[in-house]
Amino acid sequence: MKKPRRYQRALCAAAIATSLALGSTAVVDAPLTEEAHAASLSDFIPEIPGVDPVIAQRIGTLLALLVILGIALPVVGTEGSSYAPDDGTGGAADGGYRGGRDAGFAPDGTMRRTINVGGRTRSYNMVLPAGHADGNSYPIIFGFGGWQHSAERAHEYLRLEDAATDTIIVYGQGVDNAWAGAPYAKTSINQDIAYVRAVIADLAENFGGDRNRVAAIGLSNGGGMAAVLGCHASDTVKAIASAAGAYYDPTVSNCDFGRVATLLMHGTRDDVINYNGGTRHGGGYQPVTRVLDTFGQKNGCSSRTFEFGGLFSTTSIEPIGCITPTRLVRVNGGGHTWFTRPDATRDSVDFVMQQL
Repeated sequence: MKKPRRYQRALCAAAIATSLALGSTAVVDAPLTEEAHAASLSDFIPEIPGVDPVIAQRIGTLLALLVILGIALPVVGTEGSSYAPDDGTGGAADGGYRGGRDAGFAPDGTMRRTINVGGRTRSYNMVLPAGHADGNSYPIIFGFGGWQHSAERAHEYLRLEDAATDTIIVYGQGVDNAWAGAPYAKTSINQDIAYVRAVIADLAENFGGDRNRVAAIGLSNGGGMAAVLGCHASDTVKAIASAAGAYYDPTVSNCDFGRVATLLMHGTRDDVINYNGGTRHGGGYQPVTRVLDTFGQKNGCSSRTFEFGGLFSTTSIEPIGCITPTRLVRVNGGGHTWFTRPDATRDSVDFVMQQL
């Protein structure tokens, strides 16, 4: 039998050494220095019987250099890498989602994630339900704050997780703390719809979010954003709830035909977004009753309504014969606020959860 050639022996030794070196890295308690990697390889290989010490030493040195380079060079092609931006139309089912990543914790203790949507890095904060487990499926509720309110600020008053159980809660972050549809927004309706689709895709891929059980709740400009989804992207949400919503003309105009359960809450003394409509920031916004009519038509309601009184000086107005629930809660004497009497958090969550 012929003896193995010298280079064959050397390659075998190199393979063994590499395997041992890589295998040991996974179980070392403290990280090895680059010098420690080099020493362990060069010292080990010459001890293998039948291997020329000079050749083995050279191979050991080469492998050590490769290990060092492997530590020093960044990994290419992981999540967060750049990609060609889409058109930002929001028409794609995932909004152009290309993967998300953890971004630590926000000051309010919520988990922050970043996603790339249409070539722009955006973020959202979330609260996972108690006992969240891989393999389970969870409904998703979006919370949108008012103009100039960050995701953290919205979390302070919305507190949706206090009323929802076994649900992933998302606090959206608008570009420059604004949502589409308003005159001051820096994004188009299609761009913010794409953002919502991308968040849903990220939650479905990584946290068990159920794409088919999604709702949106918001205040003022954020209430307008919830209405945007119900009007223009009814495939994304089953239900929406809006308090003191700012329904600027693009927000609830030329809606699609999909049915979305709708709860509107508005104060009769709202001096920011008037109950009867008006103009603000150079743009017109619709009366709340017209918004109710729009969603009533989408939801198969008749043009007739009935009213009944409730607690805390409220009057509920509901169209008759709706296929999908549609309601306006008029807060008599109420201002521009996230209501505590009535409890906007509890009432909104209870309403949307019935559809999820």
